[in-house]
Amino acid sequence: LASIYVWNKQYVKESVCSKGDFGPSQVYAYEPRQKIPYPRFRFLPNKVLPSGLVTNRYGWRGPDITPEKASAVVRIAFVGASTTVNPHAFPFSYPEYVGAWLNRWAESTGKKIKFEIINAGREGTNSNDFAAVVRDELSIVSPDFVIYYEGSNQFWPADFIEWPNGALPPKPKLT
Repeated sequence: LASIYVWNKQYVKESVCSKGDFGPSQVYAYEPRQKIPYPRFRFLPNKVLPSGLVTNRYGWRGPDITPEKASAVVRIAFVGASTTVNPHAFPFSYPEYVGAWLNRWAESTGKKIKFEIINAGREGTNSNDFAAVVRDELSIVSPDFVIYYEGSNQFWPADFIEWPNGALPPKPKLT
């Protein structure tokens, strides 16, 4: 699937030249606004990927939005990794459910507002990617709120706990 993502040219250069560990020999690529390797990739815009993911004009999961925001719209953007984008084959992600609930609430209470949801999540990403997504991608659509939900791709309990004798406990046999 990664062979059809749109890769950050700076990331590809650094990965191939310094480590030699980038997979496909030919990739879609984009020039980052800043000369940094983040975000590492984007999804192709306006596509249904083989995984089932449906993207909008920006390559984000979910319905399309216009760059200009109407006055009665509250735009909420979500950034994160796999827990935010959700498995591609799922028909909806949690941000889309949040949007549906908020719009039902607004309608049931007579509020004359609409909530637009942006899901800019991408699997396997971390806070460096999220910061670049907010700065370089989301800023052009003026979200009112940005929700950040992630951490497991970069923060593990083992990194913050001093284990007796330096040994991690065994993995449980049952979950």
